[in-house]
Amino acid sequence: MGFLGKADGLGGREATVEVRTTDPERSFGLEIRDAVRLTGVPGAPDAVLTAPAEWWLRLVSGRHAPEHTPEGVRLTGDALTLDDLRAVFPGF
Repeated sequence: MGFLGKADGLGGREATVEVRTTDPERSFGLEIRDAVRLTGVPGAPDAVLTAPAEWWLRLVSGRHAPEHTPEGVRLTGDALTLDDLRAVFPGF
């Protein structure tokens, strides 16, 4: 994810997220370790994020405040919150 993702946004924690977008429907992995990387769909993710593709793009560009999160966005699992993901993608 280059300069978009900041792994230190998790304060030293690590996580693997399965990302499922809608409109269009796609699935892939997001690995947050020493760096932030897109991967194939993980077999045992720490969390699963389901969101419209437009919202995902806004999140990774740092352009999505909590008050603009649509109802269809869901994050399951105890490893992360949406605020954690916002910290990983703080914007430019």
